[in-house]
Amino acid sequence: MREHMTYEVAHALLRYENGRLFWRTQTKNMKPDASADSAFGEGYLSVSHGRKRMSSHRVVWLLLKGKWPHQSIDHINGIRSDNRIENLRLCTRSQNMQNLTKVSSATGFKGVTFHKQTGKFQASIKIEGKFKYLGLFVFAKDAAKAYDVASVEAFGEFSLPNFAGADRSASLTYAETTGDYHFVKVPRKPSAAGAARAEAWRAEISTKAAPYKTVRKAV
Repeated sequence: MREHMTYEVAHALLRYENGRLFWRTQTKNMKPDASADSAFGEGYLSVSHGRKRMSSHRVVWLLLKGKWPHQSIDHINGIRSDNRIENLRLCTRSQNMQNLTKVSSATGFKGVTFHKQTGKFQASIKIEGKFKYLGLFVFAKDAAKAYDVASVEAFGEFSLPNFAGADRSASLTYAETTGDYHFVKVPRKPSAAGAARAEAWRAEISTKAAPYKTVRKAV
């Protein structure tokens, strides 16, 4: 990643205070101590110097760490305008994309979709730009747990699971000891029973205004 500013230039022009950047000296359009941050889109802040526009969080890293970051930077709490140095960490692009993983409006979980052909819930995860199939499950909550296990294994501290404290041992223990919810992988092929469950599921969610949530049912 190309370096847009040296530490010496940044230190001469800017000062850092609790996640915000301020001008040290008089510039063409700004007075000393005026805010150097401006909205950049999608919640990010930026700093402009000359004809260059730089992400504020990258400039903060430069000022506090002494060198331009040559990796992506992740906002730990997910708030893109929170550029406190303790909220920033280096990461790969794949790790940073975890913050962009969206919750399905149909199932209420990340990495979980409804598989119409079987009437089951499918879990999958995107790693390094490729989708990995994790299986089909009777209950949406089980599919969400399968996603969490894969997410923690793939992304570690950058993982944003559906459930707090998700890890392999906890998930497997839960699966082994819980009667109502357990990992049940089924063949990926249509069946008459699956089609019936799919139709029942569609009929149920059609009457709900809010996103669908898992309901325990006899299978």
